[in-house]
Amino acid sequence: MQLKFVMEKLSGKIEIAYSPEEVKQLRTQMENLGLERHTTNNLFGNRMNSSVEFYRDTSEVFRAYLSNKLRMAGNKFVDDINAPLINSEGVPNIAVYRLIPTDGKLSIPVDGFFDIAEFTQLSNTLKLVYKSMLNVITKATVTFKFIPNSE
Repeated sequence: MQLKFVMEKLSGKIEIAYSPEEVKQLRTQMENLGLERHTTNNLFGNRMNSSVEFYRDTSEVFRAYLSNKLRMAGNKFVDDINAPLINSEGVPNIAVYRLIPTDGKLSIPVDGFFDIAEFTQLSNTLKLVYKSMLNVITKATVTFKFIPNSE
């Protein structure tokens, strides 16, 4: 995954690029975790002409797990697909993880400016989100061989 900030003519955007393998792995994991596909046209507080597909945790189970992992690591964050990408206090919105475009490319308009600390905080928090998400076991088998006691 590549995360890039681009500022052109005072208009900023975050560009995210996933490899085809990453798209497949993330979509599979989202579905295995029970997240459902939904759409919005108010992505990160930016009204859009077309709808954007995102994954949503309707049971809030995975969201609670992820929140706990991030708080244990000392991170402040927002997880709201309709809230700004970075709020007025410089806290990143991790809901980016729920956007997995089919073609692997995503461009998110950003209001205002980013400084290096905000961009670094967003990228580091997203790394932890993806690591936590991909480390969740959705299927596993363990085989034990019992050896009888020779007493």
